[in-house]
Amino acid sequence: ANEDLELSDTMKADMAYENPETGAIISLNSICRKYQSSSLESLTNNLVRGIANRKTLETKSVKISNIDALESKFSGVVDGINLTIETVVLKKESCTYDFIFVVATDKVGSSIQEFKNFVASFRVSQ
Repeated sequence: ANEDLELSDTMKADMAYENPETGAIISLNSICRKYQSSSLESLTNNLVRGIANRKTLETKSVKISNIDALESKFSGVVDGINLTIETVVLKKESCTYDFIFVVATDKVGSSIQEFKNFVASFRVSQ
């Protein structure tokens, strides 16, 4: 049951949106700490560590609001449901921003594009 705890902790967010048609969830979480030294890779792994049968499908470096970010796509299983998880992690000064998209794999459809649009619209004040 410990893994469930980790997963629910991960899913706590500053903002979360659910698409009622697909059940897809988009969330944004930000944490600001002094001397945040973790790599984007280790921050990403922390986001998905509680997910069973996890497979990394893709990772790539991207720019969000002109800041280096890491975009990753995973498959996994939670409560017997096959999920597609996409994450985008970026750091600016001492703040980390995590975007998470979770949807049942058989319902991905166009909702992944909604996530990409949401991430692309993000701006960090200069």
